[in-house]
Amino acid sequence: MSDYLYSNLPVHVRHLPDQSVETDANGINHVVELPGFVEIGVEIEGHFRPLAKFKAAGLLADIERAKSGGKTDKSKG
Repeated sequence: MSDYLYSNLPVHVRHLPDQSVETDANGINHVVELPGFVEIGVEIEGHFRPLAKFKAAGLLADIERAKSGGKTDKSKG
């Protein structure tokens, strides 16, 4: 059986915002900010290694509901 190379690694969550360029009815382009993604990962010797990636919109909404005492639907993936 092999030993662990690392233990007690710091876990980090980072937000990766996104944007889209939308054209209005007058043909003018506008940059629209999108929620993007949230990545959860660990730091190994100063380098972030992602373990999971989620759509930010649903996750951030769930977090805000939990902060305000609301219930979250844990059955969603």
